[in-house]
Amino acid sequence: MENRARGYRRLWQQVNRVESGQTLESSDSTGLPAMSVEDLVSLIQKLPPHASVLPVASQGLFYLDSRAVAALLKELSKVGHTQHAQELFDWLRTLGPEHELHKLCDVFTYTTVIALCGQRQQLRKALELVAEMRSRAISCNVHTYSALMNVCIKSGELELALDVFHQLQVEGCQANVVTFNTLVDVYGKLGRWEDAIHVIDVMQQQGLEAEVRTYNTVIIACNMCSQPQEALRVYDRMLRAGHQPTSTTFTALISAYGKANQLDKALGVFRQMVQRGCERNVITYSSLVSACEKAGSWQLALELFDEMQRDGCHPNTVTYNSLITACAQGAQWERAEEVFRRMKHHRCKPDVVTYTALITAYDRGHQWLLALTAFEHMQQSNCRPDSVVYNTIIDCLWQSGVISAQAKAINYFQAACNAGVFNLTLCQTNPDASTTEVTLSAGTPGVALLAMHKWLIGSRRRAEREGIAFLRNRVVLVIGRSHKVGRDVGSAALVRDAVHAMLQGLRCPVHSAADGVSPACLEANAWQFGQWLLQGTFFSHFLAIEENPADPEHQAAFMRKASDLAPIDMSAAADCRQAFAGVRRTESSCPLSLQSINPQYLHERAECIALAGRLAESLQLQAETLHDAVVLMDRVMSTGMSYTVETTPLLTAACLSLAARLGAETAPALPSDADVAAQLCLPAASLSAAISQAQDALRNPAAAISPLRVLKLYLQRLCTSAHNTPAEVACLAGGSFYLAAAALSDTQLLTFQPSLVAAAVLVVDRMSRGWLPAWPTALAALTGWQLGEPHFAAAVQAVCRVRQSGAVPSQAAILTGGLDAWDPVTGGILSH
Repeated sequence: MENRARGYRRLWQQVNRVESGQTLESSDSTGLPAMSVEDLVSLIQKLPPHASVLPVASQGLFYLDSRAVAALLKELSKVGHTQHAQELFDWLRTLGPEHELHKLCDVFTYTTVIALCGQRQQLRKALELVAEMRSRAISCNVHTYSALMNVCIKSGELELALDVFHQLQVEGCQANVVTFNTLVDVYGKLGRWEDAIHVIDVMQQQGLEAEVRTYNTVIIACNMCSQPQEALRVYDRMLRAGHQPTSTTFTALISAYGKANQLDKALGVFRQMVQRGCERNVITYSSLVSACEKAGSWQLALELFDEMQRDGCHPNTVTYNSLITACAQGAQWERAEEVFRRMKHHRCKPDVVTYTALITAYDRGHQWLLALTAFEHMQQSNCRPDSVVYNTIIDCLWQSGVISAQAKAINYFQAACNAGVFNLTLCQTNPDASTTEVTLSAGTPGVALLAMHKWLIGSRRRAEREGIAFLRNRVVLVIGRSHKVGRDVGSAALVRDAVHAMLQGLRCPVHSAADGVSPACLEANAWQFGQWLLQGTFFSHFLAIEENPADPEHQAAFMRKASDLAPIDMSAAADCRQAFAGVRRTESSCPLSLQSINPQYLHERAECIALAGRLAESLQLQAETLHDAVVLMDRVMSTGMSYTVETTPLLTAACLSLAARLGAETAPALPSDADVAAQLCLPAASLSAAISQAQDALRNPAAAISPLRVLKLYLQRLCTSAHNTPAEVACLAGGSFYLAAAALSDTQLLTFQPSLVAAAVLVVDRMSRGWLPAWPTALAALTGWQLGEPHFAAAVQAVCRVRQSGAVPSQAAILTGGLDAWDPVTGGILSH
C-alpha cells in the first residue's frame, strides 16, 4: 500500500504540471501511466524473445505493492515468461535500502519465487532464497514453509519436507490447511499412511476443519500405500463430516475399489460421476481401466478405453500401460500389440512398465520372438530395462524351449548380471562356520534356473581347484526369501517348484529343511553335495548352455538379433504347424479304441513288437518304420480281423512292409515283399495276401503316425537351426527316444492319441533330467495343450509309470534310432 501511495503522489505531481492545451499523458515525461498487473503482463508478452523486461516493468512497479508484484511474477510464469519474472525479481533484489522499490522484496515476493522453484525442481535455489530472507531479516511465514515443502516433494526430497515442517513448528508458525494437505502428500509418498490419516486428527485438535481436498489427499495417500480399505474408511469419515465428494474424490474411490478388487463398486462410482455430471479426466479413466486389469476384465477395459476417447479424454502412458497389462493378463497378445501400436501412433512415449506389460502379453501368448523384438526396440529407444523387464524377457525366452531363444536368454542373463541388475545368489558362511548358506532370489522360474546353474558351475570349478572343504559341513539353499523384485513378475511358488524340480531331476542330494516348515529351504550334507558336484554327468548336462562356448558359431548364436532369428524360426514354426495339423487330421480320421482291439492280440502284443524289432533290424529299417508298423498292427487288430498266435509272423511282416512303403523317402533301402518274407521263411504269396488283407481292413494305410514321429516333430520345433551343436542336440533329445521305445509296448497308452503320448514322453524325459521347462511354450503354442490339463496330466502319469518300470526292449538300438542317426532339421516328420 505504501508503494502504491508513492505512485499516486508521483501522478499528482504530473497533474500539477499540466498546462493549457496539454493532456496528462503529454505532460508526463516518463510516458508511463499507472498500470495494473494485467497491463504489465500484456506489455511484457509483446517483448522480443531476448529483450530485457526492466525498461517496461520498472516504472510500472511504482503503482504496485508487494502482493501485486508477487501476483505479477506468478502470472508471468504462468504465461511462459519465467525468465522475465526471474529477471525482474533479481533486479529488485539488487536495489539498496534507499531505493523506493526496495521494500517490494518482502515475504510475499520471496515466497512466490520459492514456489516457482518447484516447476523445475530447483531445490537448491529455493533453499538459498530462504537463507537470503534470513540474512535480510525477512521472517518466513506459513506460506513460505508450505511452498518450500512443495518444492521438496517435487524434487523427491521427502524427508527434507518433513524437516521443513518441523522447523515451521519450532518457529511457532501455525500450519494451515494447505500445509497439512502438503504434509499428507509427503506421508503418502513415504508409505506412512497411518501418519497421513492422523493428520486429520491433528487438524481437529488445532481447531482446523479438514476440507474435501484434505480427505481426497488422504484417500490418495492410502491408495499409494496399497491400503484400499483404509481409503474407503477415510471416505466414510468424510461423508460423516458433511462434505460432498468431488471428481477427485470419485476418482480416488475408483482407484481404491480397484485395488481392493471390487470392480463392481468402482463401476458404480463411475456411474455416479456420470449421473452428477462430474468431470471425468484421464486419471479417472486410467484408474477404472486399472481396476478392470486387476479383475481380469480385459474386454471391459477395452470398452472403457473407447468410451474415454469418445468423451474427449486423451489417454496417457498410465492408461495405455493398464490397458496393455489387462490384455496381457487375459492372454490377448494381439490386442495388447494393437494398443501398443495406437499408443505410438498418438505419440505417447512407452516407458519401462509399457514394455514389461507388452513382453508379458507376448510371453503368455507363447510368442517369444515378438517378445524379443519388443525388448530390442526398448533398448533402441533408450528405455533402460530394469530387473522386472529382464526377469520377464529371460523367462519368456527360456520357457520357449527353443535352443536359439534360450541362447539369447543366457546372453541377457549374463548382461544383466554384469550390469549389476541382478544380485541373485548370495553365498555366506554362518557364524559357527559349519554351514554354507546360498540365498537365491529371482522373479521368474527361467531366471532362477539360470542363476542356480551359474552358482553350481562356479562351485564345481572351485571344487576342482580347491576341493570341497569350502562347503563346510552342511549346504543350505534358500530359494526366494529375499527382497521383492518389484512389479508382480512371477509367483514365488513357481520359482521354488522350478528349482526343486531341476535339482531333483539332476539327482542332487538335497532334501527339505529339517524343521519341516520351510518349503523354500533345502539342505544337504556338504560331502555328498561336493561329490555330486564333481560328477561328470552333472557337468555334461549343461554343456549346451556353457557361459563361454568355444565354437565361434555357437558364440554367434548368443549375439543374433530378432531380425536374424525371425526368418528361421517363423519358417520352422510354419512347417511344424502344417505337419502337426496333418497329424491331428490323421488321428481324427483313424481313431483307435482299446476296447475294440482283439483281446488275444493284446495278450501277444509284446511278442509281436519284439518280432517286428528283430525283423526291422535285419532289414536295416529306420526306427520310425518300426514304430509306424506297430501303429498299423494295432489299427488292423481293431477292425475285427481274427487273430491267432500262428498269424503273428504274417501280421508283423505285412504291417512292417506297409510301414516301410510309407517311409520310402528316408529308408536306406526299401525291401521287397520277397525280402521281408524270406527273413521269416514265409511264402511270398502268403505275405502279399496278408498285405492286401491289412490294406482292406485299414482302408487308409498311409495315415499311420507313431508317437516317435510326433516326438521328432516336437524336437524339430525346438531345434530350428542347422548350427546347433551335437551337445545341444543331445541335451534336447536326452533319453526321450528310449522312453518312446519303452512306451511302445504299453497297452494302456493305446487309450491316448499318438501326439499326446509323444508330448507326455518328452515331458517325463525332461523332468527326469531336470531339463526345464518340461513342456516348452513353443510346443504349447504348436499343440494348444497346457501341462495341467486333465488328459495331458493322465498321459504324463501313464508314461511316468512306464519309465519307473524300466521296461525298455532288448533291441534298444533299432527301437531308439539313436542320436547319431537323427538330423534335427531334416530327420523328422517334416520329411514325410
